Amino acid sequence: MRLFSMALMPLLVVFLISPTGCSPDPGPPDLVGIVESVSFLDDGGATLLVEGDPDAGYQYYLASVRVGRDTPVYLTDGSRGTPEDLTTGLTLKIWFDGPVAESWPVQAQAGRIEISEP
Repeated sequence: MRLFSMALMPLLVVFLISPTGCSPDPGPPDLVGIVESVSFLDDGGATLLVEGDPDAGYQYYLASVRVGRDTPVYLTDGSRGTPEDLTTGLTLKIWFDGPVAESWPVQAQAGRIEISEP
């Protein structure tokens, strides 16, 4: 029995210190900008027009962004929000999910959104 306990101890330590349940670092956002307009959709999602600083160094600075009702939206305090929390004038960090239509402005599906302090 003691040998069995000693064999399981390293597994228990690894389990306790591993970052289970934590969301992985999403990396740098694709766009940081201000919400210029919001259109709420019947399915609970929204479409945003977001404009950032073209000299800020992000991949995009103007985008039409589709936000699904299940898209992770994080408020400034880190708690989970909804697309209804996204209003004109907010500063957002946006990570795209999937392909980006290279039109003008680009069109993309949001994979994650964080509301930032201006």
